[in-house]
Amino acid sequence: MKKITKYLIALIIILVVIFLITKVFSFAKYASNSVFNYYLESKGFYFTSDKLDVNSITNVDKSFDGEPIKITLKNNTNKQKVTTYDINYKATCSVEDDLASKVGCRFTDNNKNEFEGVLSSEEACINNTSDGKDVSGFSKAECEEQGYDYTNKLSYKDLNLEVYSLNDEVFSDVSVTVTVESTKPYKKVMSGVFELHKNTNVKKDIELNYKDNDTNGVLVLTNTSSSDKCLTLKWDSSKLRLDTNNLEFTKTGTDSLNYINEVSFTLKNKSSVNYIFYKTSFKDKYDVSMFSLEEGSC
Repeated sequence: MKKITKYLIALIIILVVIFLITKVFSFAKYASNSVFNYYLESKGFYFTSDKLDVNSITNVDKSFDGEPIKITLKNNTNKQKVTTYDINYKATCSVEDDLASKVGCRFTDNNKNEFEGVLSSEEACINNTSDGKDVSGFSKAECEEQGYDYTNKLSYKDLNLEVYSLNDEVFSDVSVTVTVESTKPYKKVMSGVFELHKNTNVKKDIELNYKDNDTNGVLVLTNTSSSDKCLTLKWDSSKLRLDTNNLEFTKTGTDSLNYINEVSFTLKNKSSVNYIFYKTSFKDKYDVSMFSLEEGSC
């Protein structure tokens, strides 16, 4: 009996060690990706996306209708942080193994599952005033002489991902992974998983899905209705901190420590938005019940 007890204790210890190693590895990978991203930004390299990140983002669509999915690539994080040189990139997509024989994916630019492109850097005159004057054709001298800003333009590329049936095979649920890697002048890899669910009986409402990760979580809000929605999202900011990078809101609220705990925004019809929340305690697990959503008038 004592020998059996010793074996059980030893087994439990081994399992605990394996669990801790797995958690440490996951956090180390997340931290490593974040540190490398800061390094690239220190070089003036800003390569971002609304649906992809160095720590993969899960995008859930419970009312997938077969229309191409728009993935925006950017050479900036905001108007102040813009890459001043061209960015070469390569995008790939793949369908999960068990459905790869039934479902395909491709980018509409070339109808292939791989696409290469360039986010070009270009300087132009920008009117950051409220006078409404068209300054797009101004030279640098004219622009600066009249008090406007001659600076790098924000560059965007919309990748349209098409997920389609092979040989008229029927499918309802599929997971597609998209990876975009910058190849010049620096290497940065961003990825995202698209969990697509066809639903012929769509409830015209706002759907919330929350993916809990080791150090953060991703909240996906989907507007399945045919009209825009004005929404206010609230949460406990002592447990979750919103990553506001690249986000714009019509209104925000804060707690006593000045952390954001409430945001108001407009969610377009038939569209989704992802919000990343960082945990204040990595050991805690959360779900969608952490959030409350209110609808108002636009």
